[in-house]
Amino acid sequence: MDRNSPAGFFVDGITLAIGDDANKTHSLSNYIGKNTIVSNGKAAGRSNGTGIWLEFSANNTFVSGNNESGEAEGGITSFSSSNRYIRANRVSGNGQAGLLIWNQDPSQGNVQNSTIQNN
Repeated sequence: MDRNSPAGFFVDGITLAIGDDANKTHSLSNYIGKNTIVSNGKAAGRSNGTGIWLEFSANNTFVSGNNESGEAEGGITSFSSSNRYIRANRVSGNGQAGLLIWNQDPSQGNVQNSTIQNN
């Protein structure tokens, strides 16, 4: 997924999460790059929302060269994941965090083998 410009969305700009199908399909080996993600969530006083949301099911993801701003929560949020490479992103003007790496629930996996560089 590259060169997209999501704007005007209510909560999250780009989301990689487990599927709602019966097999609970995971989103593996993704590329998110060169996107411009602009939210008015912080300015509008909303309490939740992130520019790029990577749930525990989106392992082996490369996030690079994105411009993200204006979210109520974080610019790039990565929950309970492994093998993530987050580099060269410009994240600014968010309400709580630029980059949030969090092991929300250890039963869903552990944060491991992730690199965060030159953001």
